[in-house]
Amino acid sequence: MDEAELEGLFAEARATTPLPSGSLIQRIEAVGLAEQAAHAEPAVRRSATPPRGALSRLSGWLGGLGVTAGLATATLAGVWLGAVQPAGLSSVTDSVSRALGVTANLDRVDLIPSFDPFASEG
Repeated sequence: MDEAELEGLFAEARATTPLPSGSLIQRIEAVGLAEQAAHAEPAVRRSATPPRGALSRLSGWLGGLGVTAGLATATLAGVWLGAVQPAGLSSVTDSVSRALGVTANLDRVDLIPSFDPFASEG
Protein backbone atom coordinates (compact mmCIF):
# COMPACT_ATOMS: atom_id res chain seq x y z
CA MET A 1 0.00 0.00 0.00
CA ASP A 2 1.54 3.28 -1.04
CA GLU A 3 0.93 6.77 0.29
CA ALA A 4 -1.79 7.67 -2.22
CA GLU A 5 -3.87 4.61 -1.32
CA LEU A 6 -3.42 5.31 2.37
CA GLU A 7 -4.51 8.91 1.86
CA GLY A 8 -7.60 7.66 0.04
CA LEU A 9 -8.51 5.45 3.00
CA PHE A 10 -8.14 8.38 5.39
CA ALA A 11 -10.29 10.60 3.16
CA GLU A 12 -12.99 7.92 3.05
CA ALA A 13 -12.88 7.58 6.85
CA ARG A 14 -13.22 11.36 7.26
CA ALA A 15 -16.19 11.46 4.90
CA THR A 16 -18.19 8.84 6.76
CA THR A 17 -18.25 9.79 10.41
CA PRO A 18 -20.25 7.36 12.53
CA LEU A 19 -23.01 8.94 14.60
CA PRO A 20 -24.59 7.37 17.67
CA SER A 21 -28.18 6.24 17.39
CA GLY A 22 -31.02 8.43 18.63
CA SER A 23 -31.99 5.96 21.35
CA LEU A 24 -28.43 6.02 22.75
CA ILE A 25 -28.50 9.82 22.94
CA GLN A 26 -31.89 9.72 24.71
CA ARG A 27 -30.64 7.18 27.25
CA ILE A 28 -27.49 9.25 27.95
CA GLU A 29 -29.62 12.37 28.41
CA ALA A 30 -32.02 10.56 30.79
CA VAL A 31 -29.14 9.29 32.94
CA GLY A 32 -27.55 12.74 33.02
CA LEU A 33 -30.79 14.46 34.06
CA ALA A 34 -31.37 11.85 36.78
CA GLU A 35 -27.86 12.45 38.16
CA GLN A 36 -28.39 16.20 38.16
CA ALA A 37 -31.66 15.83 40.04
CA ALA A 38 -30.04 13.51 42.58
CA HIS A 39 -27.25 15.97 43.34
CA ALA A 40 -29.32 19.15 43.28
CA GLU A 41 -28.92 21.27 46.40
CA PRO A 42 -32.00 22.61 48.12
CA ALA A 43 -32.58 26.33 47.86
CA VAL A 44 -31.00 28.32 50.67
CA ARG A 45 -33.53 30.27 52.68
CA ARG A 46 -32.48 33.67 53.81
CA SER A 47 -33.95 35.47 56.76
CA ALA A 48 -36.46 38.20 56.01
CA THR A 49 -34.53 40.86 57.92
CA PRO A 50 -30.75 40.98 57.84
CA PRO A 51 -28.95 41.34 61.19
CA ARG A 52 -28.34 44.96 62.09
CA GLY A 53 -25.71 44.81 64.84
CA ALA A 54 -22.28 46.38 64.46
CA LEU A 55 -20.53 43.02 64.89
CA SER A 56 -22.62 41.38 62.19
CA ARG A 57 -21.95 44.26 59.78
CA LEU A 58 -18.22 44.07 60.55
CA SER A 59 -18.12 40.30 60.08
CA GLY A 60 -20.06 40.64 56.83
CA TRP A 61 -17.58 43.22 55.61
CA LEU A 62 -14.61 41.00 56.55
CA GLY A 63 -16.04 37.89 54.93
CA GLY A 64 -18.09 36.13 57.57
CA LEU A 65 -17.96 34.97 61.15
CA GLY A 66 -15.17 32.47 60.50
CA VAL A 67 -12.81 35.16 59.22
CA THR A 68 -13.73 37.48 62.09
CA ALA A 69 -13.08 34.71 64.63
CA GLY A 70 -9.69 33.96 63.04
CA LEU A 71 -8.66 37.62 63.10
CA ALA A 72 -9.75 37.97 66.73
CA THR A 73 -7.77 34.85 67.70
CA ALA A 74 -4.65 36.08 65.90
CA THR A 75 -4.98 39.49 67.56
CA LEU A 76 -5.30 37.98 71.03
CA ALA A 77 -2.32 35.68 70.39
CA GLY A 78 -0.23 38.67 69.30
CA VAL A 79 -1.20 40.69 72.36
CA TRP A 80 -0.41 37.72 74.60
CA LEU A 81 3.04 37.19 73.02
CA GLY A 82 3.77 40.89 73.30
CA ALA A 83 2.67 41.23 76.91
CA VAL A 84 4.01 37.97 78.35
CA GLN A 85 7.24 37.08 76.62
CA PRO A 86 7.68 33.27 76.77
CA ALA A 87 10.98 31.88 78.03
CA GLY A 88 11.73 30.25 74.68
CA LEU A 89 11.29 33.55 72.89
CA SER A 90 13.67 35.40 75.20
CA SER A 91 16.45 32.90 74.40
CA VAL A 92 15.85 33.53 70.68
CA THR A 93 16.02 37.31 71.11
CA ASP A 94 19.21 36.95 73.17
CA SER A 95 20.78 34.84 70.43
CA VAL A 96 19.80 37.35 67.76
CA SER A 97 21.13 40.28 69.79
CA ARG A 98 24.47 38.50 70.28
CA ALA A 99 24.64 37.66 66.55
CA LEU A 100 23.96 41.28 65.61
CA GLY A 101 26.37 42.63 68.19
CA VAL A 102 23.73 44.50 70.18
CA THR A 103 25.04 45.05 73.68
CA ALA A 104 21.92 46.66 75.14
CA ASN A 105 19.27 44.52 76.72
CA LEU A 106 16.39 44.24 74.27
CA ASP A 107 13.87 44.78 77.05
CA ARG A 108 15.22 48.30 77.47
CA VAL A 109 15.49 49.29 73.79
CA ASP A 110 13.09 52.05 72.76
CA LEU A 111 11.54 50.68 69.60
CA ILE A 112 9.11 53.58 69.26
CA PRO A 113 11.21 56.74 69.67
CA SER A 114 9.69 60.06 70.51
CA PHE A 115 8.55 62.42 67.79
CA ASP A 116 10.70 65.32 69.05
CA PRO A 117 13.69 64.89 66.65
CA PHE A 118 11.32 64.94 63.69
CA ALA A 119 9.38 67.98 64.92
CA SER A 120 12.38 70.28 65.26
CA GLU A 121 12.55 73.13 62.82
CA GLY A 122 15.37 74.04 60.58
